Amino acid sequence: MADEVILLDFWPSMFGMRARIALTEKGVKYEYRDEDLRDKSPLLLKMNPIHKKIPVLIHNGKPVCESLVILQYIDEVWPGNSPLLSSDPYQRAQARFWADYIDKKVYDCGRKIWSTKGEEQEAAKKEYIEILKVLEAELGEKPYFGGDNFGFVDVALIGYYSWFSAYESYGNFSIEAECPKFITWAKRCLQRESVSKTLPDGKKMASSSNGDNLTKKWADICLEEEEEHEVLFDDDCIEEEDTSFDDRWCLVGRLLSRKVSDFQIFQNIMADLWKPGKGITIKILEQNRFLFQFYHEIDVQRIIDGSPWTYDRKQLLLERLKPGENPRMVALNFIEMWVQIHELRPGFKTEWAIREAAKYIGTYVSSDPNNFQGVWRDYLRVRVKINVTEPLKRRMKFRSRNGDWFYAYFKYERVPTFCFICGIMGHAEKLCNKVYDIPASHIVKPYSLEMKAPLRRQNFLTASPWLRSGKVDHREANQEANPPADATSTGMNAMPKSQHKLHVNHDPMITQSHDTRNQENSHNDHFVLVNDNSASYSNEELIEIADLKRKRLNMVFSSGAVECQFEGNVAEVDTNKDLTTDVTNSKNLHKVGLGFQAHKAL
Repeated sequence: MADEVILLDFWPSMFGMRARIALTEKGVKYEYRDEDLRDKSPLLLKMNPIHKKIPVLIHNGKPVCESLVILQYIDEVWPGNSPLLSSDPYQRAQARFWADYIDKKVYDCGRKIWSTKGEEQEAAKKEYIEILKVLEAELGEKPYFGGDNFGFVDVALIGYYSWFSAYESYGNFSIEAECPKFITWAKRCLQRESVSKTLPDGKKMASSSNGDNLTKKWADICLEEEEEHEVLFDDDCIEEEDTSFDDRWCLVGRLLSRKVSDFQIFQNIMADLWKPGKGITIKILEQNRFLFQFYHEIDVQRIIDGSPWTYDRKQLLLERLKPGENPRMVALNFIEMWVQIHELRPGFKTEWAIREAAKYIGTYVSSDPNNFQGVWRDYLRVRVKINVTEPLKRRMKFRSRNGDWFYAYFKYERVPTFCFICGIMGHAEKLCNKVYDIPASHIVKPYSLEMKAPLRRQNFLTASPWLRSGKVDHREANQEANPPADATSTGMNAMPKSQHKLHVNHDPMITQSHDTRNQENSHNDHFVLVNDNSASYSNEELIEIADLKRKRLNMVFSSGAVECQFEGNVAEVDTNKDLTTDVTNSKNLHKVGLGFQAHKAL
């Protein structure tokens, strides 16, 4: 009579993964039954009446509970294939010791990373890395913890690897950077069929699209250790007003690196920069996590469409808050930016090629509507949502049907600081963790500034009537290419009328500087330079709001007002005059003659 083997389990559980891996290693056929831990089956309650937990192995009607006990039971009942424990008593004792260490240390510390914030979470991350380093030291140079063979400790530990991406996402840190040997061991285990078929995709579990589901799954795992108390929502409560905040138009954000030193300055400058028509409320949730509450869909959508945004030269990562979502639990690891695709050959300059490149880089958002307009374009543009925890993509191979292939290269517009060694945004190569593991003479820098797209400058000159835009022209064949000039034109030297236009700079930046010479008179004042999507902050006795034209600012610090030499519309506001606009002495407001003429005297 064949053995009847049933496993009561829950698919994300690292404890249940142990039983599944062991049964697969032994080649044992079994029936898998997934449990709903919020509504446990009568069979689970019957087979494990003491703890009421999964996993439970039912062998010929007899239950075996607790995952490490199940592993030893499987190894003893089916000893033929792939022994998990050594025949040496001392080695068996050592394996049990380390498996017990894993259960007592790894699980509880990982749970803290998930469920805490702020200083408590930082302490949990530090402790978690220390635990993994202890295990890394025990592993040493061996391929597996038991030596050359995949064994008891490996099975007990590998299930946690599926949660590493989730820990990194919610804790904003890199396990591989701290424990590279441990990750190498985990990837070696994944080459075994029993492990690869059992462990779910860690990146899929940690992605923002599955965040709600992942939170629920983790809560279900932890639910077994808590009392199941239930409160019934009475109909009488319906009349009470829900005092929770309106989450319809909220964004959650954090800086890609570093924290905000002065929240008061941060919230005032961001409000001035965004200028929401219906106002904004900004709340700091922790040192580097902020809640931005808007009061109209137009305002919040304008901010989303206008990204990326920068504060103090650091990228601001933003995610829209979903209804009912906890803003502290939103994963902030993605940024949208425009990417230029260079060196595409004829036949590949298509929307299909753009979308394929976008999927390779990250997630496709939209294409530039001007990609296929005009006579010739050196590159095509696509807007992509990129994971900041992963290296930037440098190039992509395209192959034609006849076998010819080529590389298309990527350039990123308004890209934040990124490492030339690892390609990850948020730090430079001098702060890369790899410099500690690789000798300086052996360090390779595969990334470079070539991946950073130059600023896309625009000319605002009056177009010549003889030039065509390159778009399809539906004029009649006998229509003049250069119609007569306007009757108001004064001749060859007539200049176009000055129009005060707002030139948008899509590099929202807020920088800080200090004038040490006048520190005693200006430490309580400041000035702000605002250019639609960008702003600059500095200590001075002046607030200055300017529409820049992509020219370098030449700031002269003195005891009086700060003079900024650039083209554009300038409004100077003295902080001692209740922010009243004063434009009386601006040279830019006076008429200017031709080349042989000059400004009117001030």
